Amino acid sequence: MTKPKPPSKPKKPAEKPASPPVPAEIASPPAPAPEKPKSLAAKGAVHLYGRLLGIMRARGEDSPTQSAEDFATYAFTELAPRNAAEVLLCAQMTATWETGMAMLSGAKLADDYQAMTEKGALAVKLLSIFERQFATLERARRPPQTVTVVHEHRHVHVSAPGPTGGEIRIEGQAHATDPRTLAIAPSTPLLGQNPARDAVPIASDQPRPLSNARRRTRDRRP
Repeated sequence: MTKPKPPSKPKKPAEKPASPPVPAEIASPPAPAPEKPKSLAAKGAVHLYGRLLGIMRARGEDSPTQSAEDFATYAFTELAPRNAAEVLLCAQMTATWETGMAMLSGAKLADDYQAMTEKGALAVKLLSIFERQFATLERARRPPQTVTVVHEHRHVHVSAPGPTGGEIRIEGQAHATDPRTLAIAPSTPLLGQNPARDAVPIASDQPRPLSNARRRTRDRRP
């Protein structure tokens, strides 16, 4: 007689390998970084660039051409302003030069004499202003001059001939106690004297004899 088989035990389901943990940055995307506020310099640069593009824009156009925009950028950056004052001056130089050249072109293409004269005179003024602006920029970038004042004290020592501080007496010279100092010192008389002269007559009312006037007779014969 066969023995009954014991009931089979239920099989356990196979365990799946555990998956690696998902990084936090992948599970939840990072929040966007807050945009930094623009500084005053950045805002001023945007405004200044808009002004330059407005000068470069031709009449009737909404925006300047690409070549005009490139020229404004090139001219302003090549001037290389170093502070706020130079930024404003370089922007003025770029705008003044562009407007002056536009006035020259308008004077060349003018049909009447009045328009040509007005645009030509305005071009001359603008380009003269550009020269003064360039001179101002060069003067501002010139290194400051330093003047050094040196004081020199020179002591000159002169060697006196002979001993100093003693008394030197010349023999034969009259001093203050000598009566000769109060009179004329005797000297050798001169070789001669002036001859005696006639005395000047005394003024009086008495008549004085006059010599006869002699007149030379003229021969009036022909």
